[in-house]
Amino acid sequence: MLRREIAVFMTAGFLAFLGGNIAATRATAAPVVISPNDIVTNPDRAFMRQQAMNSYGQMRVAGIALSRSRTSSVRWYAERVFNDNWLALQRLKQIARLQDVTLPERADTAHRRLAARLSRLSGDQFDREFMLAERSHTAMMTARLVRFSGLTRDQELHDFTVRLLPAVQDHSQLARDITVKHGGFVLAHRRRQ
Repeated sequence: MLRREIAVFMTAGFLAFLGGNIAATRATAAPVVISPNDIVTNPDRAFMRQQAMNSYGQMRVAGIALSRSRTSSVRWYAERVFNDNWLALQRLKQIARLQDVTLPERADTAHRRLAARLSRLSGDQFDREFMLAERSHTAMMTARLVRFSGLTRDQELHDFTVRLLPAVQDHSQLARDITVKHGGFVLAHRRRQ
């Protein structure tokens, strides 16, 4: 924490120094004023990039589910996941644009591997593996969003995580409900392995 405050102080001082020199040479230039909220920290950038890849990955996997699942509730869930991730990605792109952060436009490695594995499955086996992956993913995302919302000092990113968290928790509950509705196929599959 102290390092970040020192870095912000030094950066602000340096920029103010440059602004002062520019003002001395050009009467129309105003001194540069910077606040700690104007600086996007490396963890914030990393989170935005990771979240973008996560959303692209979730949309990719959900798209596969829409075409491969035979179960209407699984397809409905996949459509919901796709739409929620698309909306989250649009908001994240707005934040990134304002903060001059370039986001990747691809899924992360874990989602690409999952998509490749799911693409080889169909029917009940697909539904089982997809829902198992979703239950695991939503638990991981819930923990990540809670952790990050407590760490970031950027108000836009904090608000983003606070708004996204209920959607992820809803996905988690829906995944559990669908599993129960279909006789616990995920749990039965786990016991067989």
